Formats: sequence, structure tokens, C-alpha cells
Amino acid sequence: MIPISPATMPVVFTEGTFALTLVLLLLAPLAIAGVALINTGLACAADFRVASPRSRFAANFSLLGFHHGFGLTVTLPRIVGNQQAQSMLYTGRRVPGEEALAMGLCDRLTEPELIRAESHALAAEIARAAPLAVRSIRETLRGGLAKQVEEATIRENAEQERLRQTVDFAEGIAATTEKRTPGFLGR
Repeated sequence: MIPISPATMPVVFTEGTFALTLVLLLLAPLAIAGVALINTGLACAADFRVASPRSRFAANFSLLGFHHGFGLTVTLPRIVGNQQAQSMLYTGRRVPGEEALAMGLCDRLTEPELIRAESHALAAEIARAAPLAVRSIRETLRGGLAKQVEEATIRENAEQERLRQTVDFAEGIAATTEKRTPGFLGR
């Protein structure tokens, strides 16, 4: 078993991409950091999120005319509560760093140039704790999360597929591409 240390603690930055399931199944806590528009689906799979005041968390699926994905059905309400999750998902609005910190969507807020250092400091703080205890606590808190996300993504994917066939989806994509307000018709 690899001990948790600042060197072994996964710290993921939004510049990289990887499978959502990998994030959920990692054996060590994970921090995700970002300075610009943050993929909220990926961020919510992480144990911790470090952002800057300039960071923006977005789940803008409804503004594109289709259903959210990434298991946000499960992960977002667990982090920010059902009411805040509904607000973000229904409106598609971008949540700035300060508001994200206040609502629990990020755990630490720092200047953009310090995000990596702050993420590593968080990893070091966790690494000072007993690794078996940290893993045990994480398993208790998140043990069934990967399965719940897997089940939720089945429904999310089915809804995305259905809504991709609609006039509203075509309008949402066109409006985004053309940088204009969409005119959704409910079809």
C-alpha cells in the first residue's frame, strides 16, 4: 500500500482530462484546482476543490438545451445542497470563486498563481494524518458514490441522447456558437 504523502496525493488541474470513474475510485483524497471556467462535473467528483476569485464553476447544460451529465445528479447536491444544485442546473449560471467558497463548491480560495501551491499544501495537511485512517474515513464517506454516479449517468446519458434530437438543443448550440441568447421553443 502506498502511503499518502504530498508526493503521492493526487492533485488534478483542469488543464488535464481523465475518466470520471477514475476520480471517484482513487484510493487517496483528490484536489482539483482551476483558474478559469471549471468543469463542475469533474470538480464535483474530487474530494476537494481549490479555486481563485477568478474561477467560474458552471453546469450550463440547460442553456445548451440538454440534460446535465458527469453524475452531477448525485455529486452536486451532496456538495452544495439540493436547492443550490437545482439553481445551478436549472439556470446554467456561472458561479464565481467567492460564491463557490461560500456555498461549499470549493474548499479553498487563493490567488491564481498560488493555486498549485495551495492544492499541494492541502495534500500535505491530509498527508500528516494516519493513511489507514484517512482511507477508512474516505471509504465510509464516499464508499457507494461511484456506484451511485454510475447509476445516475445511465439516466443522464439517456436524457442527453433524447434531448440531442430536439429543436431546443439545436438552438442552444447555434446560439452558443453565434454568441447570442437562445430562443428556446420547448420542442
